[in-house]
Amino acid sequence: MLDSQHTKPSDITAPPPNALINDVQDQDKFWSDFGAGIKAGAEQSLHDGKGHLIRDGATAVVGIAAGHWGDVYATFGSKMPLIVGTALLATAISRHLEDRQPGSGNSDFDFGKGIGRLVTDMAAATGIGYLAGKTVWRMEGADHAEYLVTKNSDWRYVPAHSRSYGPKQYSFRAHYDHTGLTLDQKTEALTEFLTGRGQMSKFPKLMDRMAELHNPKLEGRSWTTKSWS
Repeated sequence: MLDSQHTKPSDITAPPPNALINDVQDQDKFWSDFGAGIKAGAEQSLHDGKGHLIRDGATAVVGIAAGHWGDVYATFGSKMPLIVGTALLATAISRHLEDRQPGSGNSDFDFGKGIGRLVTDMAAATGIGYLAGKTVWRMEGADHAEYLVTKNSDWRYVPAHSRSYGPKQYSFRAHYDHTGLTLDQKTEALTEFLTGRGQMSKFPKLMDRMAELHNPKLEGRSWTTKSWS
């Protein structure tokens, strides 16, 4: 029995040179076949018109809905999981509906092809959903920012009611009670809105316009307006 402490370097069995060469060649072949498969999968995805109609159409609709509905104060990034999830689901559905294609017999190539097609499918669908949703999200944000910029008062709806004053009773129609806002109050509301959406870069321009439209004579005043409903 040999003592491990007295084992010479020359006693350690080295792998034969041919084994190392074959291992390197196998790795090179894998990456070559895998890369060719990715390219083929991407090309197949780009020519899949029916699949794109399903995937891109579904994510565009969901993107528009996500941009329109929900919290107008939220960033668009908070809506992206819904768009990505829709793209993944739509991709799975489109794959399920298509005709099955036989493999090439090269597992490395087929694996790369599947990855390339999936990434391209997902990227295209997610991109369409993002663009559609972001456009609507910006439009909704612009509308709400305009509302905050031009808003002069806080208001509350008062339904029709009756009230007694001494022996007499008076009837009141439905109306709105208004309380005039100060410029500081309006600035605070606009800051909260733009901060929540991550759009503070728009603040100086909107603030200048709000200051220009502000009517200081309405600050702290109370008034009513009719309800036409």
